[in-house]
Amino acid sequence: MKVLELKETNSAKAILIGSEIYRNSQFGGKHPLSIPRVSAVLDLVRAIGICDKGEYKTGPCAKPELLKSFHTTDYIAVLKKTEVSQKISEKDA
Repeated sequence: MKVLELKETNSAKAILIGSEIYRNSQFGGKHPLSIPRVSAVLDLVRAIGICDKGEYKTGPCAKPELLKSFHTTDYIAVLKKTEVSQKISEKDA
């Protein structure tokens, strides 16, 4: 059996970008972040110790201009409103 050797071809260091904000966020069922994979991966990485403090960076929250690339202005307005009140009306749901 031939054993493959992995050779480093790039001197750039990889980092993990994440945020604890995703742990408690609630998204709609079709949103790509609705699966609790982010917090599960962060917990696993920490538990097995494969990411040093210098290799983890907290990602920034998305700015409204970036959100407009994926969501309507009305959706962003409802998002801001519910974030402040932590409640959503039937009308906005």
